[in-house]
Amino acid sequence: MVKLNPAQQAAVEHGDGPLLILAGAGSGKTRVITHRIARLVKRGADPESIVAVSFTNKAAGEMAERMVPLVGGKKAKALRMSTFHRFGLGFMRDEAKVSGLDGKFTIFDQADSMGVVKEILRETYKATAGKRRFDTMSILARISNWKSAMKAPEDVGSSNDEYDGVAREVYPEYEERLKVMRALDFDDLVCRPVRVLREEPEVRARWQQRIRHLLVDEFQDTSEVQLELVKLLANEKRNVCVVGDDDQSIYSWRGANVGNILEFEQHFPGTTLIKLETNYRSRSPILEVANAVIAAGQGRRHAKSLRAARDGGDAVRVVTCESPRHEAQFVAREINELRSDLPMKEVAVLYRSNLQARLIEEELTASNVPYRLFGGQQFFDRKEVKDVAAYLRVVVNPWDEISLRRILNYPARGVGARSVQHIEGYARQHHMPFAKACFLAERIEGIPDAAKAAIRNLNTLLSGARQRLEQTGSLHGAAVDLVETIKLRRALDESAEGGAEGDKRYQNVLHLLKWLERYEAKAQRDRKSLQDFLQRVTLNGDDDREEKTSGVTLTTLHAAKGLEFKVVFLIGCIEGQIPHSRTTDPKASEAAPADLEEERRLFYVGITRAQDRLYLTAAKKRVLRGKEVEVTPSRYMDDLPAEHIKPYEREDQKDYSHEELGSMVRDLLRKTRARNTEAQP
Repeated sequence: MVKLNPAQQAAVEHGDGPLLILAGAGSGKTRVITHRIARLVKRGADPESIVAVSFTNKAAGEMAERMVPLVGGKKAKALRMSTFHRFGLGFMRDEAKVSGLDGKFTIFDQADSMGVVKEILRETYKATAGKRRFDTMSILARISNWKSAMKAPEDVGSSNDEYDGVAREVYPEYEERLKVMRALDFDDLVCRPVRVLREEPEVRARWQQRIRHLLVDEFQDTSEVQLELVKLLANEKRNVCVVGDDDQSIYSWRGANVGNILEFEQHFPGTTLIKLETNYRSRSPILEVANAVIAAGQGRRHAKSLRAARDGGDAVRVVTCESPRHEAQFVAREINELRSDLPMKEVAVLYRSNLQARLIEEELTASNVPYRLFGGQQFFDRKEVKDVAAYLRVVVNPWDEISLRRILNYPARGVGARSVQHIEGYARQHHMPFAKACFLAERIEGIPDAAKAAIRNLNTLLSGARQRLEQTGSLHGAAVDLVETIKLRRALDESAEGGAEGDKRYQNVLHLLKWLERYEAKAQRDRKSLQDFLQRVTLNGDDDREEKTSGVTLTTLHAAKGLEFKVVFLIGCIEGQIPHSRTTDPKASEAAPADLEEERRLFYVGITRAQDRLYLTAAKKRVLRGKEVEVTPSRYMDDLPAEHIKPYEREDQKDYSHEELGSMVRDLLRKTRARNTEAQP
């Protein structure tokens, strides 16, 4: 049995009623959650009545693994541990009748949703095509935030912001197209259950009785609709335990509302509040710097201060370089020197924007230092994997327009853009879905005979796959037949011009097929199982992280959340990067104090990733719009406690004189700097 500190023990032993656990960085929150669940089971709670919700499949899986030695394999399997999205999917399956779904629907990932938005924009602004291009991601983000706030298209108010206006125009058509394609996006997986629980008292009472204990991890990252789901599921005893840290709330851009954790006691009166402030990760100087930075903020927060369980440690190293290139060279040289002392997987370089990684990559490559870009393209985002998944999705759901468009001419079969336009025109003229128009391509004028024959062959191929699936019940067999029939291996070799790249892409396809084969061995062999498999593919896409690596980790500050390393380089500690320029430049956006406070929290998250050693680096100059300009150290550097930091330089850092280095360090630590009034928080 792992020994718990007094605060952890109090959280584990808490009885009925709402519980808010403020878990500072590195304070052992996963240990507390799992031991609390084990304690509930030991006290007689039915494992099936306990639901633990997290934000990633990785976190949910880690909790599930830890439960086995605590409660035994059988009871651990009965516990329900999932993400919000997977919980919502299970809810809608259980409540198919009242949710308005017959069980046959497709889940759209972000790329699919963007495809729908792009198509709507193309049709809506056809007259201005080529003159005005909109950022599809910005449009979709607004729609997602409205859905997370439970705002239907008719509830969205007017705004002077151009993108708000475009998104408001796209939103109702986006919802209508999802309905026609029998598809749900990620937001629907939470919004739909909330709507059902609100409108169906009997369903709500049944779920409140079913879930006797609800635990939510990373509660600071919840959106308005996720908070509403928690409130609707809370039973008469209000046995809701949430764990989180308002100081690490960094995802407002995707709907997270830090107010949810700050105001939890208002939503659940009588809440017991427990603070976990003992940090088991970082050395004392690192925590002192982190505490000082976060305490200097102007926003609301729960007062807390991390204490190091590990004594000693080096002061935080503050490094000033002439330019981003010199900064990258410094990092590469320092890391190269560390190679003899610790594994490279224990080292990370963190930055605010992905663009900052380029110079680091170049210098590490020149120094022959292995590295990996964390948070890059995931397995299920690879084109060849999405192509095969699209074929299977159309087999299961013929109305899935996004997937049908993806495979209509892949591999190339002679169905060009002009033919697609004729199909679209026919669909609009006859008020039918695009997918239905494809089935009627033979009667559409303007489509070449060769293209008609290709579409006819594709329809035959898909129909045959559906028949084989129903006749044999073999999901894997149907998928293998499809891959062979469309000659995907040849297409991949041709697109990659053969060689190792083509083989690598095909191996990714085989990996997907093997996963399907393993899934089939465990699942009931029917059409519903294939749909379930495809839904799992979509929901697992965010966490297919290749953890096994021997190299340095390069990652953004956002993607670094939840990670830890013995040595951390936090680069680019200058104005315009942290905080980001869009939160400080009034011409770039309508920046609010809350934005600057979130940037401060992001800086804090970066600091608290370090276990033993932390470097904070900044350049004196950078290139903006083709010109080299002087830059100012990040305002957050003003708050570093002098007794826990030290200016640092390498002996081989001979690009500038000793006097220049001294001047640069003084500039970096200077407390008063001239800033435009607009940039003040």
